[in-house]
Amino acid sequence: MGIQGLSDAAKGGRRLQLLKCWPEKVSERRFGVELTRSPHIMVILSYVFNSVRYGRRRLSKMAYSSKPAQITSVSKVAPAMLLKPSNHIISMTLVCLMVTACDNASMSADTANALAVESVQQELVGSWVREYEEKGVRARRLLVLEPDGNFRERVRITDSEGAITEHSHEGTWLYDGVNFKRKYTRMDGKPPSRLNLPFAAFQLRFESRNVFIGIDNVHKNEVRYRRVQPETLL
Repeated sequence: MGIQGLSDAAKGGRRLQLLKCWPEKVSERRFGVELTRSPHIMVILSYVFNSVRYGRRRLSKMAYSSKPAQITSVSKVAPAMLLKPSNHIISMTLVCLMVTACDNASMSADTANALAVESVQQELVGSWVREYEEKGVRARRLLVLEPDGNFRERVRITDSEGAITEHSHEGTWLYDGVNFKRKYTRMDGKPPSRLNLPFAAFQLRFESRNVFIGIDNVHKNEVRYRRVQPETLL
C-alpha cells in the first residue's frame, strides 16, 4: 500500500474514533440561565492522541522496512509530512487554542446577557402605578412586583357616572431579556379559567429609572408605569 493509501486509511480510522469518542454536551447554570457548550477540546485531544499513535506506528514500519518508500513528488511528500507526530501536535495545539478562545468568547457573551437580564429584573422590583382614561372611564392600577417573581395588582375603575369598582389580582412575573411578562393565577381571590388564562406581555423600554413603557406589538398600544413608594395606596 502506498503512502497516499496509508493517509486515506488514517483519515478513515480517525473519523471512526472521533465518532465513537464524541461526548455529550456540557451544561451548567449561571445567574439562573442555563449555558450549553460543546466540548470541542475533548474531541480535538482525542484526534491528537490518535494521530500521534498512528504516526509512530508508521515511522517504525518505515525504519525496519527493507525497501523504504521512494518519495519523488510533492503530492507524495505532503501526506508523508502529515503523518509526522510533531506536525500533528503543533497544528492541533493551535486549533485547540483557537477553539478555546471561541468558547470563552461565547461564554462571556452569555454571561453578559444573563447579568443584563438580572439587572433589569432588579430594577423592576417595587411598586408601580398606571393611570389612564378611555371613553369617560378612568382607571388606576397599582402593580407590586416582588423579588421572588410574584406580583400583586389592585385596580380601581371609575365610570362616567362616578361609580367605583375595585379588583385585586395575583400572579407571577418575569423579564426574558426583551419582554416583561405577567401570568395571572388569581383574580379577585379566585383562580382563572384554564381555557382563558389571563396573560400580559409587553416589550420593555425604560424612559428613566422610575418610568417604563410597555409596548404591545400585537394590539399596537403602549402602557406607561411610574414608580411609587411601597406604601402607596390605590
